Amino acid sequence: MCLVFALSCQRGRSDSSLDSNRSIPATVDTLVAAYITADTAGDFTRAISYILAADESPPTPCNMAFETEEIVRTASVVGRRVIGDTSVIAVKYDVLGESWGEDRRLVGPRDLRFGENVRAKTETLEVVRDSSGRLGIVCNPSAPPNHRGLSIWMQAVPRLNDSSLAHWKSALRRRRPR
Repeated sequence: MCLVFALSCQRGRSDSSLDSNRSIPATVDTLVAAYITADTAGDFTRAISYILAADESPPTPCNMAFETEEIVRTASVVGRRVIGDTSVIAVKYDVLGESWGEDRRLVGPRDLRFGENVRAKTETLEVVRDSSGRLGIVCNPSAPPNHRGLSIWMQAVPRLNDSSLAHWKSALRRRRPR
């Protein structure tokens, strides 16, 4: 059984708990850095708070669902350009592979799986201001915040079964993709 993580946000939404507890970054660089930090820390609630839905009337929710997490060695901004009122930011992830969960009741405490797939992956983030002036990342369901950095992932490694642990160790030994 795979776990599905579903995330939702809505552009133009007024959520006072988000607005009062977290300040939305005022610059593109600060916003992208905050998003990457939250994404790779596994803080999906914070990561999704930086994402806006499509500019439609009425605003539609941004639904992002994913069954796996990509385990990443590094994430960094590798390019940026401005097109009209949109900042287009390229983020490179050095991916080691994917992780997913199994039903703990069926497989026991070693319920996480890992599949080795070392590669470089670049995702594009589009940053705009919504009608209220809030800076955010445009909803892109094909690029969800499903990346987990090494420091966070290492806490989960004891939950891997033997086969997944062997794949994990192999991925760590492989050179970084270029």
